[in-house]
Amino acid sequence: MENKPVFPLVSVISPCYNGERYLKRFLDSVLQQSYSHIELLLVDDASTDHSVEIAQSYEKSFAEKGITYRILRCEKNRGAAAAINVGLKQYHGVYMMWADSDDILLPDNISEKVRYLEAHPEKDYVLCQMASVNEDDLDTPTYLWKRTVEEGNDPMLEDLLLARNVVYGQCVVLVRRKSFEKAIPSNSIYESQQGQNYQLLFPLAYCCKCGYINKVLAKYVIHADSHSKRKRSFEQQITRQKEFVILERETLSVIPGMTGEDFQHYMKLGEQQLLNNELRYALQYCRFSHYRFTLRELRSKGMQVYRTSIPLYYYGRKVKRALLSFARRFNPRL
Repeated sequence: MENKPVFPLVSVISPCYNGERYLKRFLDSVLQQSYSHIELLLVDDASTDHSVEIAQSYEKSFAEKGITYRILRCEKNRGAAAAINVGLKQYHGVYMMWADSDDILLPDNISEKVRYLEAHPEKDYVLCQMASVNEDDLDTPTYLWKRTVEEGNDPMLEDLLLARNVVYGQCVVLVRRKSFEKAIPSNSIYESQQGQNYQLLFPLAYCCKCGYINKVLAKYVIHADSHSKRKRSFEQQITRQKEFVILERETLSVIPGMTGEDFQHYMKLGEQQLLNNELRYALQYCRFSHYRFTLRELRSKGMQVYRTSIPLYYYGRKVKRALLSFARRFNPRL
């Protein structure tokens, strides 16, 4: 008797909150996968719209495709990280990935990543490329998310903390279950309103070896009212930066095997990045006293001060030149 090939189960964990506008698009992209040995855990984070009804309408379609489909529900809205934690306690796959419910998986997303990890047992997880698209034009990429590394030198954790040369994690990662549990043995992440990708990627970057597929296998959809596009006051922006520092501390402090020296090193990098973000916001919102204070803080801690500019879409050229003229009095590198 001919032996049939064994296809390892891939679990996809997707948090969803009030996704009725885009949930069908995501679920259709899972149905259209060329790889079908999938377990999809859709975690509804106490939506108040018709997300659950839409999700339930797909049960028959997933059953016909042979995809295990479970809708998990949170009693109250606690954010994407808390929803991910619900899924992490209940998935069964040999491999696991997470995806936002407004992402789009291209048809070979899962098959390409499984094929890579099956062919590279020395790698713990794999990262593909991703294209950003606007919700009103899903076919025209506006930005390509990709990561370029030298052979034998992959400082992913540093790059994540410094927000450089990175692809953030939703729908682009596939990780072996055993590797994930090595990096996050509690099968739970720090719950923060700032998202879930940092909490998942930091431990993987420190504990595990990453492989790369230099091919776009997903689309990140930009919405006019998305979390990252939301208009915030200066005070809200600064509070958000402080929350990132807490997120980093809570996540880095529980990574297995991280030395005290490494912890201090990575925390300093994260703080440096976030203080430089504060410099940028201080200029953007014309908070000059905060700019001077933050600049002194960076220098007193021996941290690098980045070249900071004001995007033209915030101000006209004349105002921008005036702001930069002010900033250069304190920071000649601008």
